[in-house]
Amino acid sequence: YDCKSPEFRDEENRRAEPKFSKSTLKEQSFERQSMRPTQVPKEKLSLSSFEILKEIGSGSFGKVYKARKKDTGKVYALKTLHKRTLIMKDQLEYAISEANILKTVKHPFIINLEYTFQTQEHLFLALDYCPGGDLATYLCSCGTFFEDEARIIIAELILAIEHLHSLNILYRDLKPENILIGNDGHIRLTDFGLSKQNMLPGEVAKSFCGTPAYLAPEMLASRGVDRTVDLYGIGNFIDVF
Repeated sequence: YDCKSPEFRDEENRRAEPKFSKSTLKEQSFERQSMRPTQVPKEKLSLSSFEILKEIGSGSFGKVYKARKKDTGKVYALKTLHKRTLIMKDQLEYAISEANILKTVKHPFIINLEYTFQTQEHLFLALDYCPGGDLATYLCSCGTFFEDEARIIIAELILAIEHLHSLNILYRDLKPENILIGNDGHIRLTDFGLSKQNMLPGEVAKSFCGTPAYLAPEMLASRGVDRTVDLYGIGNFIDVF
């Protein structure tokens, strides 16, 4: 549920913060780059459709709440992103890219996007609520996994990455913090802010991005990365376990 900006972003994103007024916010109403996934139910929603239960995460661009949908009683992780902050930090394209990826992906080991909606100031993504937390927290409290547990987690992660690659999506940010544990005890890969679409086999992404402790050698050498960067990430994951 991370709302924090990654430690590294593309160099072209390191520009001066734009000056804007309320009128420019209205002009950038995001109709040009709709956040509405075609596969997500087209139910008319607003913040009043949910009962906010508690805050479960926060970051540079917004917060994540445990929220209950009033008409069904189902609990979601409601991710809120502040439009003004996204524009000022030139991160709007990443938020839209994440929503676009989630609307095309349907897999048991990848976080599910149920609804998206927006107000004048915020973007909202209603995601699966995963009460088990993330693997980083589990590793901090328990140390390591038993071999049988680790084998299942790695197998599920490989299946999730395999599915993304079949859709020509490069993940690029594998780390324990991005793996959640669902209600059923299985993993959910989350946080697609650094993922890249339309990456054909052998195609190289030149952007320098990721989390420092988990960067692949090709990324550090600024040579660009292809799908093998996710295989390196899985290897890193095994080493952490």
